Amino acid sequence: MLVHAGKLAKILGFSTNLPSCAVWAPGLPGFSNWWDVWDWPKRQLTFRTEMEVNEFLHGIKAKAEQAGVSGNVELVSDTMLRCAAAHSAEPAWYRIERDGERWHVALVTPNRWLSESIESDLLHTGDPLEELIEEEMVELGLSNGPLPVQHYRSDDMLYTFRSPLPISPDNGTDLNTAVDIAARCLLAYEAAFRELGDMNVEKEDS
Repeated sequence: MLVHAGKLAKILGFSTNLPSCAVWAPGLPGFSNWWDVWDWPKRQLTFRTEMEVNEFLHGIKAKAEQAGVSGNVELVSDTMLRCAAAHSAEPAWYRIERDGERWHVALVTPNRWLSESIESDLLHTGDPLEELIEEEMVELGLSNGPLPVQHYRSDDMLYTFRSPLPISPDNGTDLNTAVDIAARCLLAYEAAFRELGDMNVEKEDS
């Protein structure tokens, strides 16, 4: 059963009083230029101890499991949470991950055709991917978008869509708020990409 993003916000008890740090980084249709993205936001929340990192990821994991919109949810390392895309035609995962000192939300797949099916839908509709994700964020009560989106193939040969998390000490974000924001960004990614390409075979069969 697929759940609307707005209903998820109520189910999970998300607070609506969250700080806003909107940034718009226009690039190619649907994607952002690397130079507009790599250091956004200018300062991210830095966790002081590995225990805080552990609490951060476990907090997101609990909310992702409670939402019930993805497949298996697992911690695959000390700095990465991975959720399987439940209805994708090919293997794909939504991730919260740390790259250096910066945290991101991402969708990754080893399958070139799945990635191209998403790109094809975006080109066909003309909808910027950032706006689609932002719409789902708003449904979840989050006003921190739009998130700039990078799209590339990683060194480990994964086709990747990735955005920096809008968690910044400059807007008063603490650990609990960071968990809340990151979980909702993860759910917004899932809700937006679910409607694109071959990410939802149930939709195609209906």
